[in-house]
Amino acid sequence: MNQDKTIFAVFFLVFYLLSAPASYAVSLDTDGDTIPDISERPICIAKSADYVKVLGFNRWVRDAKGFWFTLIFNKKFIKIQTPPPYNTFGCSCRQILAELTKTTDNLYLIDYLFGCSADTLKVWNQTSSPLETINIPINSPEGIVSDVILQPGVEYQVKASGTAVALDDGVNTVLFDAEMMSLNGEDPWSDGIGYNTIENDPIYGDGHLGTDLLDILIDELGVNWIDNTNHVYTYSILGTGEALTFRVNDPEPADNTGNIKIEIIQVLSN
Repeated sequence: MNQDKTIFAVFFLVFYLLSAPASYAVSLDTDGDTIPDISERPICIAKSADYVKVLGFNRWVRDAKGFWFTLIFNKKFIKIQTPPPYNTFGCSCRQILAELTKTTDNLYLIDYLFGCSADTLKVWNQTSSPLETINIPINSPEGIVSDVILQPGVEYQVKASGTAVALDDGVNTVLFDAEMMSLNGEDPWSDGIGYNTIENDPIYGDGHLGTDLLDILIDELGVNWIDNTNHVYTYSILGTGEALTFRVNDPEPADNTGNIKIEIIQVLSN
């Protein structure tokens, strides 16, 4: 009888460790800026797969193809493909744990062994965010400077999203996003093709205004924004120990309206 109780106790303990959520971590503030380190975590971009010998009950791991799996019980334990209960911002379980252990006093040992629990994923979901989000002053000739200082040699991704209007004279409307522009919103959108019809205009010239016209400049330079559809673009950049400046490349921006948002994201390694 005692042996049976012992076996049952061991089985119950193992089942509990596999299924119990990780406790909420105590956040640290190693840089002393009064903002918990965990609130300053970046979003993952580099792809990484999880490898565990035993997948825990109601825990999640991601494979090399980016698919998530968990273990459920339906008369027997079954491994199924299903998305996790919270947005992981492109991170695998191991990437999440690597970041959480840097910024908290929780080692997440059970998660490393058997996969990420729902509570661990919830902690990550609630605290992961871009390092900074900036709304571009669409009608300002001076632009805006980021608060974030990009650390030398560290890779960052700049994400731009949204559209704005550069001209609305009652007849034609010129729309633009971080890289492209359109007359009256018609497709296809063009890369910096001007719509001025005044010959020898001292400001705008004759029709074509350059491929960087109405682009979002970074540090006063035109960049090759990568199109992710729906007016969302990304650009990768290495930090130099300086902030970034963003500006709409428009010689007369005062009448611009709309909203283009910038997010600065630190790239995590595998």
